[in-house]
Amino acid sequence: MAMHAAYFTIHGRLNRKRFIKRSLFLGAVIFLLSFLTLALLGLSPADLVREEAQYELMLVLGPVGALCMLYGLSMSIQRWHDLNVSTMMILGTVLCMLDPYIQMILGVGGGSMLQACGTLLDLAVYIPLFFFRGTAGANCYGEDLLAEPGMELQAAKPAKKPVWYTLVVLVMGLYAVSVVLTIVS
Repeated sequence: MAMHAAYFTIHGRLNRKRFIKRSLFLGAVIFLLSFLTLALLGLSPADLVREEAQYELMLVLGPVGALCMLYGLSMSIQRWHDLNVSTMMILGTVLCMLDPYIQMILGVGGGSMLQACGTLLDLAVYIPLFFFRGTAGANCYGEDLLAEPGMELQAAKPAKKPVWYTLVVLVMGLYAVSVVLTIVS
């Protein structure tokens, strides 16, 4: 199986353990590439407080960052599939990935309502991804990856939205309102 088919797919399910391992790997790659790029640009991590240095780093790492975001998004989609939810949660994941860029474009500093809502959104989206067990048995998106061989297969049940789903959707709405209020003010 080709690498792009194995790692950049949005089909199927991804259990918690694999999601955590792949997330740690992705974080390590981004960390190493960032420090390598800083060294090549002749910058130190302390220089990143300057806005110009942040833009330089983003320009150099842009294509790699885009690939990392796509990989992270594909992992998150598969993880949402394991939790038997999809569409709205994918939007939440995309908002989390774009939140630092939204805040930078809007010039939002520390302690703002948008920054607080962004943190709430991160928590609301990533806690289920990292800590909640996937659907036991088959669901709408595939077979259970943790099922023991020889276990009797269950028919996929229609997706029933858990309570935390409503909480995540509400936090996404709060984030959207805070973006609009930041733009208006």
